[in-house]
Amino acid sequence: MGIKRPYLIVNNHLKTTLKLNKAISKNTGLGLEVMENINSMIFYWDKDLVCRFVNHACIDWFKATPHELIDKKTLEDLLGADDFKKNRPFIMEVLNGNEQVFKLDITIPTGEVRKAVATFVPHNDKGMIKGFYAEIVDVSSLISLPSADDLSGVEVNSNFKHLLEAVAVLKANITTGFPGMAKLAKAVSLSESTLKRDFKINYGVTVFDYYRHLQMELAEKYFSEKRITKGQMAVLLNFSNPSNFSVCYQKYLAYKDNLKLIADEEKVNNEYCQFLVKQLPVPVAMFNNEMLFITASLRWVEDNKLEDISLKGKSFYEIFPGSEANFKALFEQYLTGGGKEPYFEIEIGCSKRVKGHISTWKRDNDEIGGLIIYFEDLDRQES
Repeated sequence: MGIKRPYLIVNNHLKTTLKLNKAISKNTGLGLEVMENINSMIFYWDKDLVCRFVNHACIDWFKATPHELIDKKTLEDLLGADDFKKNRPFIMEVLNGNEQVFKLDITIPTGEVRKAVATFVPHNDKGMIKGFYAEIVDVSSLISLPSADDLSGVEVNSNFKHLLEAVAVLKANITTGFPGMAKLAKAVSLSESTLKRDFKINYGVTVFDYYRHLQMELAEKYFSEKRITKGQMAVLLNFSNPSNFSVCYQKYLAYKDNLKLIADEEKVNNEYCQFLVKQLPVPVAMFNNEMLFITASLRWVEDNKLEDISLKGKSFYEIFPGSEANFKALFEQYLTGGGKEPYFEIEIGCSKRVKGHISTWKRDNDEIGGLIIYFEDLDRQES
């Protein structure tokens, strides 16, 4: 006599799934359709650790169909002797009736080791443990974070390179726990005091706060993809208490909300600034530090006969072909903070003579954001 296989709807939390199990007994087709279209593996193992149910996600992991596993493979067959031995304590605990959430390394048939978070929930039937449900979420792709920032073409001093190495170490330990200041300082060949001081100067936060922020960014990515629960995430990030993880994550979300408010305010201010520039009764245009057009007064557009041209995102040199030879060196002086003679009279192209004035505009951090250029057509004035 065969064992009746449990059918369940998966909604990223097996506790909820178990509560729903009876409710969907009349609609198993829907439950199976949902279950077969998720990325995580869902198993049911009986008390003898024989596979009694698995969804189709196992094909990607174990290169075997559910038919080849159900009623034929034990958990030890699937994990291999070594991995089974490592995880035996969790298996014994769930068979004792205790839910388990833990990190798991699984060696698949290709030899690749996949990192996962496993949730084991006991199947308790009137006080008797008949087996357990298992959800296994692949987290390999999200744990494989870049080891250093992309600094292609950027020159940095030797001390900043040590800080980048520190960031790489923090990323490498994002799921294993904060390495500690002494170990981190030794790994990047800096004293603890120098590391703490220079890290705060360059990144604006402490080393540990930066590390915690990396963890919360990873958690946000998991949650956005609906691949993991908060309890599983707490285990993945080595929080001893899930409630502590929840507190940290809520602080992170509040911090992001605050940044969004600031960004929205800056956007409003920028839009208002652009609106004012457009209304100015003089010919003036605004460019960023790559000399790409931002906005211009209506008078500037009319004077230069640009009404029918889409200016957004175009460079000054596209708007005025042939002007690069005369203007590029002048503009670069101002963009690097070295401009000395704001007034100019110059020829654009072959025939157009203009006079004007250059000034810089600055961001909130006092860095040069680009140029504001006023000029009038001398030939038009004389005619």
